[in-house]
Amino acid sequence: QGAPGVVFLGGFASDMTGIKAMTLDRFCRGAAGNLRFDYRGHGASSGDFRDGTIGGWLQDSLDVFD
Repeated sequence: QGAPGVVFLGGFASDMTGIKAMTLDRFCRGAAGNLRFDYRGHGASSGDFRDGTIGGWLQDSLDVFD
């Protein structure tokens, strides 16, 4: 078995290309798998941030894990 993976769950209005997400990506290279993504309405994802809800963003996270 390999090293456990790391999942970055961004904060409110942050995205997968932010400083923290990119630093974690560089840190994990070669050591552990990692996953970063944009919630609906954030960064490169579709949708409008103003239409987002905590429940919708939670579902985005669960969808990514599945």
